[in-house]
Amino acid sequence: MANPLLDLLQLADSAFPSGGYAHSMGLETLYIWGGDLDLEAHLRFVLSNSMARLELPVVREAYLSEDLAELDALMNTLLPVAEQRTASRSVGRSFLRAAARIRPLDTPAEHHAVVFGAVLNTWGLELDDGLDVYAFQAVRQQLSAAQRLGKIGQSTMHDLLDRLKPAVSAAVAESWTVARDQIGGFAPLLDLAGMAHAHQDGRLFQS
Repeated sequence: MANPLLDLLQLADSAFPSGGYAHSMGLETLYIWGGDLDLEAHLRFVLSNSMARLELPVVREAYLSEDLAELDALMNTLLPVAEQRTASRSVGRSFLRAAARIRPLDTPAEHHAVVFGAVLNTWGLELDDGLDVYAFQAVRQQLSAAQRLGKIGQSTMHDLLDRLKPAVSAAVAESWTVARDQIGGFAPLLDLAGMAHAHQDGRLFQS
């Protein structure tokens, strides 16, 4: 049987068709609003806010909890923008289908963070490793989106990914300090970008 960590890395690859490839999570609209967006500063904010305060704690709770349906319902509340909720469920469903093709898996969850935590648990992977992979693939997905939008090249993408590794580790460490009843991020600009995305005259991504 293959190493489950290698299977996870396969699924978490931003080029793998598990759903994330079709989403920019508001990044496309931010570029439309201002082409001089500081991508590195934006990703550091995402890591310290959306990742550390929301998604990573949910991954952790999904790993430790048996009530995944309750966590899925919580994600509906924690993601106030319809586009964000739709993207999270779409990526989660695609990730679950891809994971089930490798190892049988059944879960009532749909949101990506919840499904990811459930996969980590079912596959017997270490939670710390899984949190690192989740945060790292989120950054890589955003950089891939920026590259496809023509904002950065391949070399810049890899330079940024390398510089952001300490911020990824810091986000994972901070996520451990967020109790379940404290989970939630605050990113109004990203919320506005998510709501505006569907109304752009032309767009490459679904969100």
